[in-house]
Amino acid sequence: MCSVYVIDDDPIHQKITEILIKKTGLFKKHSAFPGVTPAIDALKQHKNDPENLPDIILLDLNMPVLDGWDFLERFKDYRHELQKHITIYIVSSSAIPSEIDRSTQYSFVKDFITKPLDSQKLTEISNHCN
Repeated sequence: MCSVYVIDDDPIHQKITEILIKKTGLFKKHSAFPGVTPAIDALKQHKNDPENLPDIILLDLNMPVLDGWDFLERFKDYRHELQKHITIYIVSSSAIPSEIDRSTQYSFVKDFITKPLDSQKLTEISNHCN
């Protein structure tokens, strides 16, 4: 089993995702972050401690101040310092073709998922844990 970070400013989506994670029992650990900065801070804090780094990140794109694209750019420059390979899934309420195309520019983004997340999709994600 793997661990997951949920980065999303919407508390309702965070709660639904938490319920799905607990209901399915697919992840050993999950952490939720309301924005980019606290998530990056957590990654930096645990960069040399793979047990406390996530295997998967579920990332929203549309957030105030810093958005999911800002996170991807920061992660791209920082991910080589992490002592674990992390796979990112974009989970967004907008399935704009240009955003889906843009997400393919990041080799560490595995998929673009349209909200709402469901237990079937969460199961598929957990099957790709490292």
